[in-house]
Amino acid sequence: MNLLAKRMHGEVPAPEIVGRLTGSLRTVRPSVIRSRHGIGLTGALAGPGTVWNEVREAMRALNVIDFVASTREAIVQSTAGPKVHCAGIDCGREEGYAAITVVPHEDGLHASGYYAESLADYAGQGIALLNRNFRDGPHDDLGRHPRLRLVCPAGEQMGLLIDGEPFDGAEEEEFELGTCEVDLVTTKEFET
Repeated sequence: MNLLAKRMHGEVPAPEIVGRLTGSLRTVRPSVIRSRHGIGLTGALAGPGTVWNEVREAMRALNVIDFVASTREAIVQSTAGPKVHCAGIDCGREEGYAAITVVPHEDGLHASGYYAESLADYAGQGIALLNRNFRDGPHDDLGRHPRLRLVCPAGEQMGLLIDGEPFDGAEEEEFELGTCEVDLVTTKEFET
């Protein structure tokens, strides 16, 4: 489930990756996300929907009680928490999103806005979670940008995950496209 391993080696099991590591190693300096918090190799997630990270961790731990409690809290935060907006560019819903993902690609930061407004949206998000990929849940494509500024117009701090790790988000966060400053080993053709 490691996103960096998938980015560098594809969606293959670890033994296959190890088997590919013969001869001279191929390296790449992929695009990354730069922010005031540091570098993101695989992506960032901003908004009240970051609380779904706790649901994911409860699923990983196979803790049913924590899973139920964190799912309930995630639904409340996703619907009632202060939404996040793209600022300075025309992208997405005027009312904002429960979560916005930012993923680095060679040609820009790809943004997607996630929402849950109806019972069907919650069902879609639940199915995506059960499949262990919330990114398949209901969302809008917000395009690719060299720089992206996300704001919480309510003036509250936004939830923030970078490469799956929690950070204290401010009411405004800026992300820009950069290049990794070190070589990373890859066993596949590098794609945008």
